[in-house]
Amino acid sequence: MTETYKCPIWGIPAQKVKDEDYGDKVALVSSRAGGQFEMTGSAEAVVAHLSDVERKSLTQWIVESIYSGVDPYITSITVREVRSRSLPHPRERAEWTLRYLVRKSLHIGQKLEFPIKIDVEYDTFGGVVSIGEITYSENSNYLLAWSASTKEEEVNFLLKFLERLGFVELGTNGPIPDIIVQPEGFAHVAEQDFVPSISELVFIAMWFDNSMDDAYENGFERAIRESGYEPLRIDQKEHVNKIDDEIVADIRRSRFIVADFTSKQDKPRGGVYFEAGFAYGLHIPVIWTCREDMIDNVHFDTRQFNHIVWSDAKDLCRKLKNRIGAVIGVGPIETYIKKS
Repeated sequence: MTETYKCPIWGIPAQKVKDEDYGDKVALVSSRAGGQFEMTGSAEAVVAHLSDVERKSLTQWIVESIYSGVDPYITSITVREVRSRSLPHPRERAEWTLRYLVRKSLHIGQKLEFPIKIDVEYDTFGGVVSIGEITYSENSNYLLAWSASTKEEEVNFLLKFLERLGFVELGTNGPIPDIIVQPEGFAHVAEQDFVPSISELVFIAMWFDNSMDDAYENGFERAIRESGYEPLRIDQKEHVNKIDDEIVADIRRSRFIVADFTSKQDKPRGGVYFEAGFAYGLHIPVIWTCREDMIDNVHFDTRQFNHIVWSDAKDLCRKLKNRIGAVIGVGPIETYIKKS
């Protein structure tokens, strides 16, 4: 059941998703905010005072969460921390614009239309007296959201950039032109979002300290192997390449990665954040873990994800196997063994 509601971020009509005993939270579907999200009442109070740039940053965070399969849940803490984020580089905004266009295209060659209504008052001679309210269609609102834009001029700038790259073909109809995604555009998004679903490798990003040996051997490694995958820890791999290049290549080849944020007090594992973020950006599944005594130190950027909080190697092994089975499934090695 849905009812009309006002989007607290952009003030346009949205759909409120009803739920029993929802308490202080509200679940909304807002085209201008990029899709469905949940927000607390305290967050709404903070959102009311955001600037347009801060609203775009929050909208971009919602879009990224939705695209990565994470349900956006916005609290006042979320708003305060997201509002300080810088907007993506124009090229990255163009990438998100293209992702939306590909998702919107039901078939190759489809012409996508984004109508905008502008109230214009004319005099008796046909001259423009005034330009009134601009009303965006649902499609246009989604395009504004996914491109981190507030005006159609921004969208058109990004679309022309995509056209120069050969990813889209633009028409001439309306303030936002009709768009046809070209084969190169579909191929580009497919390459960016490629997940090696038949890979047996699992990249483990973690603290390489002797105190973590038992957690690795009887926790991470055991759980991954018993799930039918091959664990890969970069410090145990022989190679002659530059370490950063080797890490990037191994993550690209992995079915998923396990990122553990256990560390020394007040010394977060910057490398783990990089590796998890790189995989996340490629839409390679990330399983987030942290030892229970360090979970309160996890950075905001990953706090939103459902971490496996573990106490010892045995606890870690059990919880990680359950998560792999529920989210990823049985691995190629286990499947091969069962067939043999």
